[in-house]
Amino acid sequence: MVAQYDVVYDRDAVRDVLEKARAEGRGSLTAPEGRRVCEAYGIPTPGEGLAGSAEEAVRLAAGLGGPVAMKIVSPDILHKTEAGGVRVGVSGDDAVRAAFDEIVANAGAYNSAARARASRSSRWSAAARRSSSGPPPTRRSAR
Repeated sequence: MVAQYDVVYDRDAVRDVLEKARAEGRGSLTAPEGRRVCEAYGIPTPGEGLAGSAEEAVRLAAGLGGPVAMKIVSPDILHKTEAGGVRVGVSGDDAVRAAFDEIVANAGAYNSAARARASRSSRWSAAARRSSSGPPPTRRSAR
């Protein structure tokens, strides 16, 4: 016998996100849009937030606690790493300010027409470090 669950989700929120992307001619969502879809379906996501300035990024990082990962948010920049739009393990107010400024400057150099230049910060964990740098190293057998 298969268990049945009452799935409750916010169809309007999902529709709004998808219609906005479609109206802008996009075939993909930004990370914050993806998070809104997850939240609408009740899928838990890690703590994160969006900052439009270096000072907002500092406040956000302090509220998240610990080192943070910072990424550019723009519907015009899907490949964040190629654009120089990712910084991980960022700790401390000065480092967060510098990372924000660098991410935004790199995004502008990568695509000067990019819209909505902002930074998304999320808590940085050991698991995130492993997944972003590839699989853990394997041991070679001694010969």
